[in-house]
Amino acid sequence: MTTVTSTAELPVAPERVWPVLAGPAELGRWQTTHLGYQGAEPAAFTDGTTFTQKVRVMGMPAEVTWTVAEVAENARLAMTGRGPMGITLRSSYEVEPTDSGSTVRLSQQVQGTAVAGPLERELRSTQEQSLARLRDAVG
Repeated sequence: MTTVTSTAELPVAPERVWPVLAGPAELGRWQTTHLGYQGAEPAAFTDGTTFTQKVRVMGMPAEVTWTVAEVAENARLAMTGRGPMGITLRSSYEVEPTDSGSTVRLSQQVQGTAVAGPLERELRSTQEQSLARLRDAVG
């Protein structure tokens, strides 16, 4: 299993970060791997919501079917997913208030892949790029 976690300090309150971080229509603004949805875009991420996301990982398009496992508004979104070749994933997005705004933490676990080393580097890079885009998106 490969686990990658990245954090960023944002100069805005969790209430300003959350709609962008956890809004299905907003993922394309900040998540660098997001290409769109297969089928209908979810109206919201709520416990039990299932959807298929089109992504680009390691330069290749793929689809991941996600199920939302936990939502705590303005604080945490956790999902489990199944990707190609039997890969299983867990992703969580966490927001914590700070004196100067928010700390955002992205964490991803991937299991069942033969390319763990290259995938870990790719995940770390895309997480850092995504956090930079999130910072720009929330302003």
